[in-house]
Amino acid sequence: MLIRFSVSNFCSFKEEAELSMIPSKERSHKDQVYKTKSKNTSSLLRGAVVYGSNASGKSNLVKAISYAKNLIIRGKAPNKKLDLPHFKLDQSSSKSPTRFEFEIQCNNKMYAYGFELFNSHVYEEWLYLVKSKEDQLIFERKNENSEDIYDFGESLKKLSDEDFQLFNFVAKGTRPNQLFLSETIDRNLDNFSEVYNWFDRTLKIISPNSKANGIEFKISEDSTFKDYLTKVLDLADTGIKEIRTEEISLSNLGGIPPLLIERLQEDLDEDEGALIADPDSGKRIVIRKLDGELCAYKLSTSHRCSDDSHDISFDLEEESDGTRRLIELTPALYEMAHSNESSVHIIDEIDRSLHPHLTRLLVREHLESEKNSQSQLIVTTHETSLLDVSLIRRDEIWFIQKDESGVSKLYSLNNFQPRYDKDIRKDYLLGRYGAIPFVGDFRRLNR
Repeated sequence: MLIRFSVSNFCSFKEEAELSMIPSKERSHKDQVYKTKSKNTSSLLRGAVVYGSNASGKSNLVKAISYAKNLIIRGKAPNKKLDLPHFKLDQSSSKSPTRFEFEIQCNNKMYAYGFELFNSHVYEEWLYLVKSKEDQLIFERKNENSEDIYDFGESLKKLSDEDFQLFNFVAKGTRPNQLFLSETIDRNLDNFSEVYNWFDRTLKIISPNSKANGIEFKISEDSTFKDYLTKVLDLADTGIKEIRTEEISLSNLGGIPPLLIERLQEDLDEDEGALIADPDSGKRIVIRKLDGELCAYKLSTSHRCSDDSHDISFDLEEESDGTRRLIELTPALYEMAHSNESSVHIIDEIDRSLHPHLTRLLVREHLESEKNSQSQLIVTTHETSLLDVSLIRRDEIWFIQKDESGVSKLYSLNNFQPRYDKDIRKDYLLGRYGAIPFVGDFRRLNR
């Protein structure tokens, strides 16, 4: 689970901005707080909703988390630049490092992991085991006079001489543009694997244009998920009676180049799939290798004919943007409700193409579900129907506002301490919490 995330000198965030999932003394919706059973971990909020006007920095917050995750998981090839989007409206920011830090909770432990990047180099990097009395250093890396200096904590110093020397060897071989955490995984050292796996498996980011890769297989292979998706589509009043996976001939792939098919035949491992789009029709197609041969699949839906005599089949691309967006979001909702694994889903613009009632339904489904209390849902949105204390806690509501200097500020509704009987939505639209656009008089456009 996520405890805190902070970032500075990234896109519109000049000074440090921190999103915290630590609950306040709020008494309402106690079931929306994960209550820890271990002395080594903390109680945490299961949800957060981030508001702000257009260009306030909501998506930049998600981009910062995504940038950090990608650097950890994918790393950088030799001699590749980090391409840091630092704050550009102050020249001094180009001479300052960009900083990311995560506090996470996994396997009944709490870790603080972060790094500073400057001039396409990892300027600093650190990993601590967070304790109630005093944090324990695991490793720290600092760049001094163009040389990386490492300090290893007692847990690594207790290793055998051979293993400790191996760590020193890997540290010295870590490229300037590569994180040490990532390098240890590449070198098959598993001492930090649970931290790495948190970023790889637990943290999941869904952008407005994300595609749920593998949903075609999940529908055909997991009847529980298919039933769940069908119920969601029915509750949303989409008119869809069934959604299914259909196999299609490789010879009917339209504008997909034969060379791409050949590459997939070479690159895909057995039972591995790839999501592609037909450039002619825009159809979403999944290519999968089974028994050494490629197979192609597509999603289709069925609607009842108006005379109720039979069903009509539709390609997914014939459905509305809202229906397709709902289908893309449902796997995340299903995982949070049914998986026993901890998960953190961050959805940028959850309300995109969705009716306000549907947006509220998705958030409520997670917050009111007790099947997996260790799952967290963090969303950015403009949808004000979520500003309802009967649905969400005050400490789960966050705002981002950009000041006159173009700097994004992140702050919690809890800073204002509104009464429980306050109409949060009305006060927000009146501008009492900021984070709304100050729109000029559009009549002046025609003068």
